[in-house]
Order: sequence, then structure tokens, then C-alpha cells
Amino acid sequence: MRLLQLMLGGAICGSFAGSFAGAILGTLLGVLNDNLSLGLDGAVLGSGVLALAGFIYGAVLGMRERKSSHHHEEGDHQGTPPLEQG
Repeated sequence: MRLLQLMLGGAICGSFAGSFAGAILGTLLGVLNDNLSLGLDGAVLGSGVLALAGFIYGAVLGMRERKSSHHHEEGDHQGTPPLEQG
């Protein structure tokens, strides 16, 4: 369940950031080409691309989190010994 939460969270954050960044870059490119509708195209394209990137990033984080918790349960991880009270 945690893996799914990270993947969906990454996709949502990526889509918001992508629509903003894509709109700005598309508008700048549109100004150079005298076609401001490229701002909308950039927003849609940027949203899709960064949503996919955020989805993949969330999956990678979830897999690493699962792997580290699995090693912790097996006892592979040796923690710092407790401080001695003296």
C-alpha cells in the first residue's frame, strides 16, 4: 500500500509541476514562433511527462523503502549500541 501511495503522490506532484513548467516553456517558445497556443501544448505535454517521471520516482522510493525495511526485519542492519549511563 505504501508503494502505491508513493507512486500516486509522485504522479500528482509531477503533473502539477509539469503543467506549470510546460506552460512557461511553451509560452516562451510560442513567443519566438508567434504562436502562443504552444503554451497550452507545453502544459499538457509537461504535465504528462513529469507525472510519469514522478510515478517512476515514487516507485523507486517505495522499492528502496521496502528493501530497507526487509533488511531491518531480518537483522542484517546493525544499529548503534545504546549509550551507557554512568
